Amino acid sequence: MYKRQGIYNVTLRVLDANNCTREVILPVLVRANPVARFTGGAVCLGTPKVFTHTSTAGMGATIVRYEWNSDEGETSTEQSPTFTFDFPGSYNVTLRVTDNFGCSNITNRTVIARPLPSVNFNNSAACVGGSITFSDNSTSSGSFINRWQWDFGNGSRSTNRVANTVFTKDSTYRVFVSVTDTFGCVATGFRDIR
Repeated sequence: MYKRQGIYNVTLRVLDANNCTREVILPVLVRANPVARFTGGAVCLGTPKVFTHTSTAGMGATIVRYEWNSDEGETSTEQSPTFTFDFPGSYNVTLRVTDNFGCSNITNRTVIARPLPSVNFNNSAACVGGSITFSDNSTSSGSFINRWQWDFGNGSRSTNRVANTVFTKDSTYRVFVSVTDTFGCVATGFRDIR
């Protein structure tokens, strides 16, 4: 087995029944295997994740085939596919690349699918024309919430964990909060306030 790309002389010696020897020396080009690589890492549940190949081909070669597989059953032949993981846990993602000379290489990475935050908030009593306070109590497994995006349904918004607004009409307002944890996972919840 050759460890490097290059031209090597291969000798063939043939000995016949009369003990006559014939020798042929032929140059053989040994091509380097491509190197399979890709970016990946942690991903949030239900969020599409692009896996970008950073593979390289040997001298004079071009990668012509990509074969992707994951433990969750995702497969693709795209250069840089998008996978979505539906359950939390660790998944093995594998990439095999093949060049135009039939040489191939394989690599794999462990991808962690992180659960989404659990959205929970409460509010003080709502009176028309009075200030109402909303407090986020959302949680995140193995992380903490570090961003909030409130939409109070009355044109008012906030990015604070504890936020205030005023409802000026006797109506039902749908209040949304989107929370983001330190892993970048986002979840949204809502409640109708009357």
